[in-house]
Amino acid sequence: MANILYEYRNGNAQIELYADGTRIIRTEDDILNFEYPLNNDITITHKCDGGCPYCYLGCTENGKHADILSHKFFDTLLPGTECAINLNDMSHPQLLAFLGKMKNKGIVVNGTINQKHFMKYWKDLYLLTMQGLIHGVGVSLMAPTEELFKVLRYFPNAVVHVINGIVSEDDIMKMEGRGIKLLILGYKALRRGEAYLTANNDEVAKRQKFLYDYIAGKPKFKVISFDNLAIEQLAARRIVTDEQWETMYQGEEGSATFAIDLVDGTFAVSSSETKTFPIMDDVREMFKVVKAQCA
Repeated sequence: MANILYEYRNGNAQIELYADGTRIIRTEDDILNFEYPLNNDITITHKCDGGCPYCYLGCTENGKHADILSHKFFDTLLPGTECAINLNDMSHPQLLAFLGKMKNKGIVVNGTINQKHFMKYWKDLYLLTMQGLIHGVGVSLMAPTEELFKVLRYFPNAVVHVINGIVSEDDIMKMEGRGIKLLILGYKALRRGEAYLTANNDEVAKRQKFLYDYIAGKPKFKVISFDNLAIEQLAARRIVTDEQWETMYQGEEGSATFAIDLVDGTFAVSSSETKTFPIMDDVREMFKVVKAQCA
């Protein structure tokens, strides 16, 4: 197993986080009860020149950056906590200062970026990973290319993100057998994502049917993982044994993580949830609100 990055206590569980992204949770109780989130999905900007037609955040070239240095709740995160931030077009003026601040606090930052910007800025991202400022990189697939596969080899903790209903059978076949870690995200019918679904419902449904059948076969990927929405949409529970489910599944939405939008100044159970609350100064207080929504 890879080297351990952090080991810490959170509620009634002992957490181990490893350099390859593996997280092991141990508890002697029947039910996990965390005091702090294990991870936060944090939106730091609504600015992006990517123009993805299904963007659930509705990011545009004129979108706003958040002030990501002044929020007090960051000071209440446990060392070893993970934060997944959206890098978008890498234009946020406070990004480097923020990453340095998080590293000094022992917060493990993972960044998501679409393929277009990943290929444009991969050398900068590589330096950030070598400096320990960004740990994992999630690359949102646009089209599988040999150039993408070549660059991905520089990032041992890179994960290719695909969306259920957007990724095609041809895309999947081109990525098979290349040692890629794949994360399947559920389709979010929000903002541009709603309009895209309305205009392309039949194609989205066709691709979702393909993926539903595909994951039940013998996928040729190093790792395949799912977010909670994809687990629901693809009925992923059916493809694993009870023992595997008990070992790998890390909880319903809001039980171990929640979403924060620093641009809007709100938090919610997940990034697909429309019911939001104003950001508080203590992550534990926000987490209590989130867990109460899921009770």
